[in-house]
Amino acid sequence: MTLGKTETIVSVVVGVFTILATVGGGAVYVYRLEERVRNLESQITILLASPAVAAKSKDPPDGKAVVAPNPMADACAELARKAADAHAVLPGSLTARALEDLMQKLGCMGFK
Repeated sequence: MTLGKTETIVSVVVGVFTILATVGGGAVYVYRLEERVRNLESQITILLASPAVAAKSKDPPDGKAVVAPNPMADACAELARKAADAHAVLPGSLTARALEDLMQKLGCMGFK
C-alpha cells in the first residue's frame, strides 16, 4: 500500500466518523431538548393553573389576608369579558368564537 492510498483511506474514515458524530450529537441534543421542554411545560402548567394563595405579610391592611393574583385566572376572566362583549355586539360572531376557542385551548373552561 502506498502512502497516497493510506491517506485517502484515513481521510474517508475520518470524514465518515465526523458525519456520524455530528448526526449522533444532534440527535442527542434534540432528545434532551424535547425532555427539557416537556419538563418546563409541566412546570408552567402547574404554576398557571394553581389557585391564588395567601401571601404572608407582617402588617396586612385592615387585618385581612393578602391574596396573590393568579395570572391564568385573570387572563381567563379577561378573555371571558371580551367574548361576552363580542356576543353582545354580534351574537355568534367569529371574534367571539375565536376567543372561546382560545379559552378552550388555555383550559379556561374549567375555572369556576
